[in-house]
Amino acid sequence: MKPWKRAVLNEVLYILVYLGVLLVTGHSVDWKLLAILAAVYFVLNFVLYSILDRVSK
Repeated sequence: MKPWKRAVLNEVLYILVYLGVLLVTGHSVDWKLLAILAAVYFVLNFVLYSILDRVSK
């Protein structure tokens, strides 16, 4: 699987888990914070998966 596909899949799972935890605990969703965390998480995952992909080849 390509690094960007892996990062996008991981990003979607992260957002769903984040929203699920917030809704179960009764907190309101801070969309600005979620957007910032999601962007940082995506960049870190993309870099990590790109490095792992290059090392494994």
